[in-house]
Amino acid sequence: MRVAFFMAFVFGVCSAHAQSSKTAVPPMDEEVKQQITEISQLFKENPEKANESFLKMLRKVKDKEQLVALGQYLVQEKNYPYAKLCGDKAYEIDATYIPTLMLCGEVCILRKDWGGAGQKFDEALLVDSTLTEAMLKNAQVYKYVNPEVAKQMLHKLKAQDPNFTDADRMLGDIAYFLDEYKEAAEYYGTYFTTAKDSNISAMRNYVLSLFAVKQHEKSLEFANAALRRDANDVSMLRMKFYNLCELKRFDEAAQAAAYIENGQFADSVLTAGDYDNLGKVKMQNSDFATAEKCFKKALQISPESFAVYKNLSNCYKNSGQYDKSIESFRVYMDSIGNKANMVDSLDMGKLYQMALQGAGDSVSMDVKQKYLTEGNKIFAFITQHSPSFWGPMWQARINNVLTGNKPDDTVYGYYMEAFNRLKDKEGNNYLKTEALRYFAFYTLQKDQYPQCKEWCQKILEIDPTDDLATRIMSALKNLK
Repeated sequence: MRVAFFMAFVFGVCSAHAQSSKTAVPPMDEEVKQQITEISQLFKENPEKANESFLKMLRKVKDKEQLVALGQYLVQEKNYPYAKLCGDKAYEIDATYIPTLMLCGEVCILRKDWGGAGQKFDEALLVDSTLTEAMLKNAQVYKYVNPEVAKQMLHKLKAQDPNFTDADRMLGDIAYFLDEYKEAAEYYGTYFTTAKDSNISAMRNYVLSLFAVKQHEKSLEFANAALRRDANDVSMLRMKFYNLCELKRFDEAAQAAAYIENGQFADSVLTAGDYDNLGKVKMQNSDFATAEKCFKKALQISPESFAVYKNLSNCYKNSGQYDKSIESFRVYMDSIGNKANMVDSLDMGKLYQMALQGAGDSVSMDVKQKYLTEGNKIFAFITQHSPSFWGPMWQARINNVLTGNKPDDTVYGYYMEAFNRLKDKEGNNYLKTEALRYFAFYTLQKDQYPQCKEWCQKILEIDPTDDLATRIMSALKNLK
């Protein structure tokens, strides 16, 4: 795909700038044109005889202009051997004739000999350093072997001709080809600001580049512009949908997802990303059954897209299927291995905590204890290996689930550890208050009234309207 993109890039370059008199040659003589047409037909039936006829004809062509005209025709026909013979003979006649050098470069491009092509275009620039066509062609071939030189060539061309807006498009194409999306977006942005007739291929690349650098509003704008030119462009339908998902405009995204759901395109055209994003949209509408099917379809298309397991886990979590949620998240965690961070671990632990909280009377105590043990193990690891308050905070929460609203020394200890890690930090008042409320509850239940009063006062320093602290303080006064 990249090679095809490059070849189109190279052969389309001269259409961007009118051919100058320096590279133009007279048309082929009618006799030569007739002969090469007959030889081309003969080649299909008898290649050996056609080769003999071509060599015989070539010996008669002595004029460098006619050799180049013939060679250019053969380049268009993608007939490398014959075109090379024309170029070589013309080069022998005059190695400084610009049309010959341009032809020889084109012949090298046919062979995908980027270095050889660049060399010939360099020779043309040695003859005339301002030759636009050679600069353009050189930019293309050096883009493949030396992108920095290609960029320099295009910047030189921009300086020579400030009105040549296609230079920015080509610079964008080079950056896009190299996956340098921020730079690509900048060049394409300049191009689309000034270009009178915008290039649809560049527009697609611009949309993708903007998406890659998270400029979703702009990417959406140009995706819509591209769709006004071709309403059935699946790549732009996709980017419109993806951008709306990233912008969390889910109602619009649901409508934009029609290309996935209405059978407009064959299954082979749709991607794992299509179904993954569709699953997220379905979740936003609480259609968890359909969301589950979408995520599973995404995994069917691309089993190695392990991030989808995280979304599938969220789907199960939001529909209360905690065991399945844990199972899917475990697959995700195993897939990323050492790349898992504290947030991933916390999310895994939270699933056990939610499963424990959601376990009704029909769930055995052994199962509940397993949820507690597994979740606490994860939170304990975070407590041990991170100075963050989240580990002990969640240890306190999960261990408090089975206490039956009774004061628990273990829970008290975890909250105290979390509070000690929190107390000197700015913000997080809701977490500080959560710990302080437990301390107030614990000391009240333990008849430790002076300590209870102190904890309540700390709560009210943070939030003078706190209902629990206010009620406890009132109760303590009545005890006197």
